[in-house]
Amino acid sequence: MSAKALEWVMAGGVGTLAGPILAVILLQWLSLKLGTLHILKNYVILGAIMMVLVLLPKGLLPTVKALTLRLRFLGQSRMTSDATGGKVPSDV
Repeated sequence: MSAKALEWVMAGGVGTLAGPILAVILLQWLSLKLGTLHILKNYVILGAIMMVLVLLPKGLLPTVKALTLRLRFLGQSRMTSDATGGKVPSDV
């Protein structure tokens, strides 16, 4: 049970409150669904998720936020202003 609590915090991110709450909901739902499928033990899947989460030092929610901001910034940097002040793609 203590490993689950650690996984919730790792998935949600240490610096956020909403992240671990969302992680609890999603991981518990996933655990319940995997338990009814009887394909694999849910501990195998949750262990694999935990191994992936170790690679994300800030957690899942802060990583997703950072990637979203990075993609938004890249999208805006590819746009340039035309003579009328409107936005056009830079490759046009």
